[in-house]
Amino acid sequence: MVRVVDENDNKPEFLFPDHQRIARGKKFYSAISEDAQISTSVMQIRAEDQDSGLYHEIVYEIVSDNPLTRSYFTIDKNSGIVSNTKTFDDVSPTLLPFRLTVTAKDNPKGAPGSSHVSKIPLIVRFQMLIFSMLHLTSLF
Repeated sequence: MVRVVDENDNKPEFLFPDHQRIARGKKFYSAISEDAQISTSVMQIRAEDQDSGLYHEIVYEIVSDNPLTRSYFTIDKNSGIVSNTKTFDDVSPTLLPFRLTVTAKDNPKGAPGSSHVSKIPLIVRFQMLIFSMLHLTSLF
């Protein structure tokens, strides 16, 4: 009898939406309205892992060198949906664009040191009001 057991030998790889294929493997870009309400979805980050079983499971986290920048956003650890945690009324121009790093970690329930972590930058800008106005008028 032969028993095949998977080992955790692959890192999570980020998946890019079609409109961001040109930046594949480098960064995620997104935009949010300056007047967005709390919990507005910014984007969904997705990654996959070629391993199977527990090694295939992925959890997400946002990290940042600047805690103030980090305080504006959260990510659902299972779905990868990034949203804002507060309004942007008091954002200092020095924080813009928001520069974050998203991590994707496989084997989240494994022993320490048994997981692989992939990181990628996420740049979030404010939507330009003029673009929003043009888009709205083109709908009518």
